[in-house]
Amino acid sequence: MREVFSSPSFGVRPDFDQAAVVREFRQSLRGRSTVETMTFWRLMNLGLRLREFYR
Repeated sequence: MREVFSSPSFGVRPDFDQAAVVREFRQSLRGRSTVETMTFWRLMNLGLRLREFYR
């Protein structure tokens, strides 16, 4: 997930605030995030699909 969230293809998407996603993901790994883990799963899958189909 870290690789996907930090990738250039994820960062150029206007739909994502890459810095906020990476920050919250790091907080989640430390047990300090209020974001549900399923949200990260969804963002990762969406990022991978966009990379695959809309380079």
